[in-house]
Amino acid sequence: MTWKPLEAPGVAKSLHLVPTSNTNNLSWAAPVASERQAKVRFYAIYRVQAAKEPFWLDAIQDGKNLLAVTGSTQYQDRSIIDGQQYWYAITSVSGNSIESLPSSFAPLSTKIQAVRRDFGIREVFPNPFTQELHIRYSIGAPGTLSLRIYNLLGEEVVNLVDEERKAAGDYEAVWVPNAAAKTGLYICVLEVDRQRMVHKVVKAP
Repeated sequence: MTWKPLEAPGVAKSLHLVPTSNTNNLSWAAPVASERQAKVRFYAIYRVQAAKEPFWLDAIQDGKNLLAVTGSTQYQDRSIIDGQQYWYAITSVSGNSIESLPSSFAPLSTKIQAVRRDFGIREVFPNPFTQELHIRYSIGAPGTLSLRIYNLLGEEVVNLVDEERKAAGDYEAVWVPNAAAKTGLYICVLEVDRQRMVHKVVKAP
């Protein structure tokens, strides 16, 4: 709609990373409010696994690099793998889903025991969707699995699979939104033994 403001929020500042034994802890400062910039409604956290600093535009345009969305200025990344180099960046997002430029990428290496890699969201359809969303996913070996949908405020909308022990194989879940579900962007999060994969989905009018 043309009447909606298209200004982006300010850029998040001072991204700070603190590793622990199995978690990377992120914190940052909210942008300074300005009349010429939109208000921040939430933050998008991007993570790239690479030896060298990624180009910011490529990084944020690739959906697989979206780690999470949150209304807070802190986040704990528990889905890290032993011996990997990660680069994190934060964008501010307005209520109209207009993203700011990202913060500077900050690197962090991990020194934990290796965890699960043999799982994934294989297909999400239709996307965009109107009445129901099918999510096909797989797991290569037995594990404890959860599958949840979040809105752009980081709030859980539905819990499709709740910490269930699953055998290796292919699975499918279906989300049928209730009447309260608004149109717009949602985040599908698959978690297996504390490792995460996320996928953006869009609910159409």
